[in-house]
Amino acid sequence: MSFEIRPLKPQDEDRVLQVVADLYRAHPHLTGFQWPSETLRAEFRSSEGWGVFQGGRLASFVLYRPSPAVWEISVVACHPEFWHHGLTRSLLSHLVVVKPADRELWLEVHEENTRAWRLYESLGFQRVGIRANYYPNGGTAWLYTLR
Repeated sequence: MSFEIRPLKPQDEDRVLQVVADLYRAHPHLTGFQWPSETLRAEFRSSEGWGVFQGGRLASFVLYRPSPAVWEISVVACHPEFWHHGLTRSLLSHLVVVKPADRELWLEVHEENTRAWRLYESLGFQRVGIRANYYPNGGTAWLYTLR
């Protein structure tokens, strides 16, 4: 299997929505915020992003908003058929390399999303705060940064 990491382009919008739709269909009880398609579409159009592609198929992606001091990651998702292939780890590692050295990465994750926060911590992200009752289910968001 050959994969390519590249910036997301406007024509990738439907691919992003499909990854998330397939993810929710395969795992309807995912912990954390579940993006309604119109909200995700708006986020895609107002963010920058990178994706891991196999041919023309999007396997994993990350959306973020750049600012002068930080890149705030808003969405990280991997198609369920590509779980356990290390693609999201590779993608986030790539993001660490391409971001300007003077910018931090920020993200938040549901406290019960063990797979996600273990991945972030293994990449060097540090938990720096919490947002209690942040998610619709009353869950707490853990705030992470990578300098």
